Amino acid sequence: MPGKTVIECSKPLKLFERIVLDIWLIVFYCTIHVAIFGSLCLAFSSFRLYAFLLVLLYIAATCAYADSTKEGAPWREFTENFYFIGLGRRFFPLTVTLTDGLWNLAETFHKASEEERREIQKQQWIIASFPHGVECNYRLLVDGLLYRALPFLGPWRSLAASVLFRVPFLREVALFTHCVDASRDTAEFCLRKGFSIQLIPGGEMEQVLTHKGKETVYLKRRTGFIRLALKFQAKVIPQYVFGQNDCFETTTFLLGLRTWIVKNLRMCFTLSWGSWSPIHSQKVAQNVVFGDPLDAATFAREWIKKKGKDAEGVDIDKWRGKGKEAEPPKELIEACHAEFMRRLTETFDTFKGEYGYGSRELQVI
Repeated sequence: MPGKTVIECSKPLKLFERIVLDIWLIVFYCTIHVAIFGSLCLAFSSFRLYAFLLVLLYIAATCAYADSTKEGAPWREFTENFYFIGLGRRFFPLTVTLTDGLWNLAETFHKASEEERREIQKQQWIIASFPHGVECNYRLLVDGLLYRALPFLGPWRSLAASVLFRVPFLREVALFTHCVDASRDTAEFCLRKGFSIQLIPGGEMEQVLTHKGKETVYLKRRTGFIRLALKFQAKVIPQYVFGQNDCFETTTFLLGLRTWIVKNLRMCFTLSWGSWSPIHSQKVAQNVVFGDPLDAATFAREWIKKKGKDAEGVDIDKWRGKGKEAEPPKELIEACHAEFMRRLTETFDTFKGEYGYGSRELQVI
């Protein structure tokens, strides 16, 4: 098998654990919906005063750390060891595989001294994850495993949809698992602070286009993360999750309308069904692969050298960490983006046969 599988969450769930996981999902989603429509509950509750005080307490606590959607509030013990996240990993089950280059870097890190480790972790990374899928459940499940899978990764943040931070309880889960608001300003803020970032370039459009049995990524127009990689001289890791698109039954019903809503209203409506409800995924192995990284700085230097006089005056250090007043040239961004698409496709083609997807082709749109 190409690469090295570094994590396997393959221990089958016992019947009791499966029941507990199902109950947790029901309670969690019901709690979220009750919180959203809490005003209706308050109107008919005999405990209106207590409920009202609880709501005020939650609002006060939320306001106290309002900036956390920009800086994040990761809780390592939670994201690594929370009981129900662990059950979720085993339910699918989930594996994490690194290409030989990343595995060798991880081994080098393990053998390094403390001082050498700190130096290694100064390198910033951008993990570009595909595909989004209906729920993107792997983002939550893999988060706490990155400490072991990518030990050379310094502090990181994951860009997540703004709506997640407006939903009580879901907001806390997002914050505890490294999430910050998925805006351009937040991404640059995190990189300026020295963080690495994880993101899903396809976003809501890729989510609404999810179709069971097909491997489609929405990437051709998504160049923003490459621009960031060039500006901050980060290395970009292509991450592909085999099995993500098969977790839910999907339909193309009203797809045109739903894509229009995504483009114009920035809202996503997926018409899907899991094993027994719209929220409960089918049991499909999630095989997470981290491909060979693209060193944006090295690529830029080689591109400048190749262009010769046509790239005269282009200096990658002039725009490093700067604001909107200093940007990489569009031609360089497009060339680097094309190389990333090639590497993502190469990662997919290299590993698809190992996980039972040999007959599928990656469609990049």
